[in-house]
Amino acid sequence: MSNYGEATLALIAEVYREGADHVAALIRHSAREFEPGRHDLLNPLTDEGRTVARDFGKALPKKVLVRGYASPAQRCV
Repeated sequence: MSNYGEATLALIAEVYREGADHVAALIRHSAREFEPGRHDLLNPLTDEGRTVARDFGKALPKKVLVRGYASPAQRCV
């Protein structure tokens, strides 16, 4: 995984090590495309952005139960 998200992963792991039972993390979307004239909610993630997001999810501690909430923007879903 690239450097993106490593600090967040380390913080989540540290909080669990210190005894937390639950963690809430508010995370924005990954790298996205921008096309002038396209409504911003329709701009998707770049290939790199999808890879970073997928790698981040795989790197979460296995005991993490993820509940995802997203805006209607395609890049967030």
